[in-house]
Amino acid sequence: MPEDEAFSEKYMLDFLSLKGTLMAQTMYLKLTTENWNSLDDLKNVYMENTNMYMPKAANYWMEDEWFGAQRVQGVNPVLITLCRKIPSKLGVTNEMMNSFLEGMTLDEAVNNNKIFMVDLEILDGVPTKEGETVCDY
Repeated sequence: MPEDEAFSEKYMLDFLSLKGTLMAQTMYLKLTTENWNSLDDLKNVYMENTNMYMPKAANYWMEDEWFGAQRVQGVNPVLITLCRKIPSKLGVTNEMMNSFLEGMTLDEAVNNNKIFMVDLEILDGVPTKEGETVCDY
């Protein structure tokens, strides 16, 4: 590699120092935390004595705005699509969605371009741990 494109020794030392710090923190977390069974368990990982900060979304993840932002900015934003008709496999009813539809029926919300969906049918049949589900549709 040309000398002017190689990392400096200082950069490499800083990088290795940071790597060592992160590895030590990871080992500490493995030794001091149990398996995560809830969001609260995960929040316990963010302690004052680590350099890790709780993501802002951890407190707002149930809100529509944050869900939408995470979906659009996530690893595969092309999966979210405008729902132009109610899919036959949609496992919800008007009654279940009533509090989210601002006085509209599900059909009205679809006709007014208010419903978006992510179809994860592609994950059907993906092997998982016993008793675990990737998605239910």
